[in-house]
Amino acid sequence: MKTNLLKRVAVAGVFAVAVSGAFATHAQTLQKRTATTKPGFVRGATVFICNNEENCQVESNSHLCRVGGSDTGTQLWGKDDQNRCVQTLYRIMP
Repeated sequence: MKTNLLKRVAVAGVFAVAVSGAFATHAQTLQKRTATTKPGFVRGATVFICNNEENCQVESNSHLCRVGGSDTGTQLWGKDDQNRCVQTLYRIMP
């Protein structure tokens, strides 16, 4: 009887540790999902003329970053290493 009780307590303990580990892993994943923001620029007559507008998200999603956060405004671009407005940016999603 004592052996049976010990087995049940051991199983419950292992289950509790597994559930705790799952919650901890999920919380870490949610923290990593924080978007990387970058200033978005309206591209001028050339890729070197950039006017600062608003922050955008680097990670890809289904909405391009546009002036005013709309779906139809002027597209905003991120600057590359040569200071050209050529990097596609995305709308910051909540």
